[in-house]
Amino acid sequence: MRQLFLLSFLFYSQIIFPEGFAAGTLVKIERKYVPIERVHKGAKVISRSLKKYKSRTDKVAYSYRARIPFFVRLTFTNKVIDVASDQEFYIRATKEWVTAAQLVGNRNVRQLFTNQTRLVSAEFVHQPIDVYIFTTKKYHNFLISHDNILVHNFEPSFAIAIHPEICMTAMFEGGKAFAQSGSIWGLIIGLAAAGGYLVYNWATSGSKQKKKARQLQRDLDKARQKQLEKERKATLLPGGPQKDPRNDKDKKKKGRVVNKMTVSEAKKCENFRKYFTHDKNGRYKANNKIKEAKHLKGVKYIEWDATHSDWEAFAKDNGHIGSYDAELKECYKKAVKGRQTF
Repeated sequence: MRQLFLLSFLFYSQIIFPEGFAAGTLVKIERKYVPIERVHKGAKVISRSLKKYKSRTDKVAYSYRARIPFFVRLTFTNKVIDVASDQEFYIRATKEWVTAAQLVGNRNVRQLFTNQTRLVSAEFVHQPIDVYIFTTKKYHNFLISHDNILVHNFEPSFAIAIHPEICMTAMFEGGKAFAQSGSIWGLIIGLAAAGGYLVYNWATSGSKQKKKARQLQRDLDKARQKQLEKERKATLLPGGPQKDPRNDKDKKKKGRVVNKMTVSEAKKCENFRKYFTHDKNGRYKANNKIKEAKHLKGVKYIEWDATHSDWEAFAKDNGHIGSYDAELKECYKKAVKGRQTF
């Protein structure tokens, strides 16, 4: 019976808690950020109303901890977040919830997510880890990290045997206990696990689930195409496609360069490595050597613009100076009035 109890505990902890974040993940509460393992029942966290997308205060109803056999590692420009594969994230562009596993396997979904939170990579890590999650009373979501990423809370529900290997183990141990000692509990656990295994096969092979997944993929692809079209139109001038202003003799038509360099490639360029160091939250600070670079005169901070793949430059008083190309060789767009760094 002790083996059956341990097996049932394993069954419960592995199945009922498929979501969550590793210890140290910051959660936004009323006036500050705290690690998720310190968020308990009764705490007030910041949620968002999805209709108007405005911040709201919500109360934690329950908090949980579980151990999972593998997780997804999300790497951002300034941090790393370890998360359960079924944890859901909100993509505002498409108004859809996507799981961490979808960020790994779907390039289009990852690109949409990158546009709002600067995601660099997502990968599976096959090692056990403790994750923490909680349930809120009203809005059922909360914000993590200083980038205020909107994630879904955990909603407890009755679930039997979502993992087929645990089902088979429970069936075997339950049948063995019933055969050896005539334990009625062994028979009940074995039958319940068998039923759960059938439910698992039905749920994973059902046409409704496949149809829903295909529809989600089509919606995300459609949203991505609209976004690409919008970006393409933004780079057009009245006379046709925008030219590289550095090769344009007419200085009056000078505009923003359409770069194709990624932020990781831009940070390997000579000017970045020589004159800038990381400051905070994706912002980079100029060092004392910048006095040598006349074309960077007055630049104190830079931030990566993921939309145009270039650098936004700011002065010491946080005022906007203009836009530099990815290699920080030339400022080709003038300052925008009122724009400031954080």
